[in-house]
Amino acid sequence: MTLGERLKQRRNELELSQPELAEQMGIEQSFLSKLENDRSLPSNETFRRWLQALELSLAEALSPLENSYIRNKLTQISDVDHLINKQQDDAVRQRSRLLTLSSMALALSLPLFYVGYTASIFPEQQYEYMSHGNIADNESVDIYRNWIHNSPWADPRMRLEPGFLELQQKMTERLQEQRIVTFENRGYQYTEEVAGSHGAFYRTWYRQPINEGSTVHRPINGLLQGFGLFFAMFGILGFWRERKLYPRR
Repeated sequence: MTLGERLKQRRNELELSQPELAEQMGIEQSFLSKLENDRSLPSNETFRRWLQALELSLAEALSPLENSYIRNKLTQISDVDHLINKQQDDAVRQRSRLLTLSSMALALSLPLFYVGYTASIFPEQQYEYMSHGNIADNESVDIYRNWIHNSPWADPRMRLEPGFLELQQKMTERLQEQRIVTFENRGYQYTEEVAGSHGAFYRTWYRQPINEGSTVHRPINGLLQGFGLFFAMFGILGFWRERKLYPRR
């Protein structure tokens, strides 16, 4: 379909005669006949009056026409040329946006899947630590384990003295064992200050042997793997769609 055929069709839909339409446009009927038979191309001003008289927008007038015909025949009309350039600019921006989003999705997919698969951010290995009790600032961090070895009663023969039993009873009374389970590997042992205590007191924590079942599944890691796969598919489909919408010439 040509421009003349399209607008002639619209004139017939409105049940307007050529003389009536020509009068509304302010042109001769003979010139309108040339326009409808594609023997002449209207100026931009005449084209605007033509569309106004037929109650058509520019997009509505051009929608049934082939793109190749519009580019080859109608870009001499400035409104048509402006519309085509705008559509091309919009297409370039949409294509660039699609490529950018697809690239970002693919760039995110591998790290997300890797982080979820290796549990590098949300570890699944649990560690159990045990502490015997509070330690004063001037005491050894291993006092509960080594109090005998660091005292006069290191010699087994001295342990028959009354003072040894008294010290043993005192250390037993100080025992306040606590255990914690954490996903953080804090080493074989570590010492930390006791929060809220009056004075400087510490606790030494010792890592316990790893028990069977100490590895637990954390749903967040499965979710990260799922997001990684989703973004990978989104990126691949985005590039595929870009090739379909904007084929290489």
